[in-house]
Amino acid sequence: MNSLDRQEIAPLVIEIIRRAAGRHFDLEEGDHLFEDLRMGPPIRRALAKPFSRLSDEHGGQTISLDEAERLRTVGESIDLVFRRANGRD
Repeated sequence: MNSLDRQEIAPLVIEIIRRAAGRHFDLEEGDHLFEDLRMGPPIRRALAKPFSRLSDEHGGQTISLDEAERLRTVGESIDLVFRRANGRD
């Protein structure tokens, strides 16, 4: 499948995070997953599955539970999915 550029990936990743956080407002790239969105380690780990699915849909690589747990911001999440969707570590 075709890879996506970062601008195309960003709203898809933001929607995954918004749903996981149970938020009904727009998120910014600088929002912190724990401090701003109250997404503790178990919720961040759970992001690995939908992030991996998104990456896989575009021929990319899987995102591990540990990688997802280490994410600190919405922007870092977008960057990780973007890299993996394009086959980069």
